[in-house]
Amino acid sequence: MAREVYGRDLCLSQRIQYVHAYLLANVRHIVQIFPVSKEQVRQLAMSIVWFIWKGTIFRVPLSTLQRRREEGGRELLDVEAKCRTLFLTKMRDQGAKEGTLTAGWLQRWNLRKPEGNPPNILRTPRTFEYLRIHALEWAYLEPRRLEETLRHFKRRVYGTLRSMATRATPPRELRVTQIQPGIQWVKRVE
Repeated sequence: MAREVYGRDLCLSQRIQYVHAYLLANVRHIVQIFPVSKEQVRQLAMSIVWFIWKGTIFRVPLSTLQRRREEGGRELLDVEAKCRTLFLTKMRDQGAKEGTLTAGWLQRWNLRKPEGNPPNILRTPRTFEYLRIHALEWAYLEPRRLEETLRHFKRRVYGTLRSMATRATPPRELRVTQIQPGIQWVKRVE
């Protein structure tokens, strides 16, 4: 499908909308069941770059496109954070339902409530990697509030995972700000 649209003359905003709406649509269903690996995230990122830039010489890094518009970006989804968000929220929902296999496994390894430093992660067998991911990530995420909608909860989890990833590897300063340091690039709100 991406190859059919590849020949169209779309602007950058339309290409990013297409990535969000169509290219990542099937991925959303799969990542709710299976955790995504670093290699899969890399391949998805390569596909997104291939589609957005169409082989042009001048390219902006994905990290710049993922920034908010106020920071000079285009609010492109962070694929890894989005995949983890969908996976973790589905795991949380399945773990909350009594009688499900996920709830049984979480109960068995005492992973139902988040802990500050998850000591149970080493007791979980390697074959249950998805339980290890769940235990590791939920240690840093606040549980869903009573009045909070599922949509808002997913946004908050995505924001938290995104900020954790950004803090681990801070985004580089935009090249234009390095070339022209005397210009005030950030718009001040008064």
